[in-house]
Amino acid sequence: MIAGGGLDEDRYITFHKLSELEIQPVLPLDEQRKLYQKGDKKIIKHYGLRVFGNEVPKTLNIKYTYLGIPYSLEVDVTES
Repeated sequence: MIAGGGLDEDRYITFHKLSELEIQPVLPLDEQRKLYQKGDKKIIKHYGLRVFGNEVPKTLNIKYTYLGIPYSLEVDVTES
């Protein structure tokens, strides 16, 4: 999701600082379905980033490490 409104009002969406949670690898589709059926809101099923600032960015440069390997991803966030 690039942008959205009403995210703060959705009881199924929570926001956390990056340092609060460890991001887990993607689960197989059958395990994802089981989580949805359980309706457990404590288990994170999707991740996203929320960016605040005084200016609307054209791109975001996301740097992360996966399995000890550093990655960098540049995302174009201009409206298409």
